[in-house]
Amino acid sequence: MSRWLLTMTILSMVFCSSCQIPDWLAQWQKKQLDKRFGRTDVETQKSDIGEWQKEAAEYENQLLKEIDLQTRAALVNRRIGSAFAELQSYELCIRHLEKAVLLGDNDAQTFYRLGLCYGNLARRQNWDVKLTRAAEENFIKSIHLEKNLKKGQYELALLYFHGYAGLNPYRILGETLTVEQRSFQLKAIELLEELLPLNQNDINIRFALAGMYSATGRKNESVSLYSEILKALETMYPDTFSNREDYRTAKNNIALIQNKIE
Repeated sequence: MSRWLLTMTILSMVFCSSCQIPDWLAQWQKKQLDKRFGRTDVETQKSDIGEWQKEAAEYENQLLKEIDLQTRAALVNRRIGSAFAELQSYELCIRHLEKAVLLGDNDAQTFYRLGLCYGNLARRQNWDVKLTRAAEENFIKSIHLEKNLKKGQYELALLYFHGYAGLNPYRILGETLTVEQRSFQLKAIELLEELLPLNQNDINIRFALAGMYSATGRKNESVSLYSEILKALETMYPDTFSNREDYRTAKNNIALIQNKIE
């Protein structure tokens, strides 16, 4: 029987009200409609949707529990890593803070602490390049995530000056700086000069910048900044400034630089 004849026969059986449609034909019709339009059994479809909604809700609840556990695990690892940082166990600090980041911790403070741990570990290992770069990456992440995190910029400046631009006896002979090292020194100074007007009472920034000025031959600027430190300490601690270690250090540094100038 040709396909056309079969189709006409089936259609004549469908439209014949007095004919009883055989089960095989009903199944065939349903199959054809399913192929073209999807399921047509409305009652069954409603039932399935209800079951699917229940199933989706169960998965969502499970997912929320997993997210909550993941967040808690990240927080615990962050606390552990920070505690190891205080104990100067920098390898363990890095291990736990990296776990926290892997678990979804995207906090600026976490990246800042990671930068500190990588930086301290790099310094211990004669400014290992890989560790130094890891410290830089994490400080930059912390700054991008929180623009007001000025301590990240401060630490980045120290890293550039003492890490990237520092003399490494295992890689560099003599005291001649390369162009790249000089560039990192200038970058470090720029970062601190940018911070200074925003942190007039921050003695650490002034000390670091004064030291960088002195190390790069800007002696007069260094003396001027150390003098500002003395005045600031005298104002902040009128009764005890002369007994402070930072006051004596600034005064001694001025004397040493002036002797070199003369």
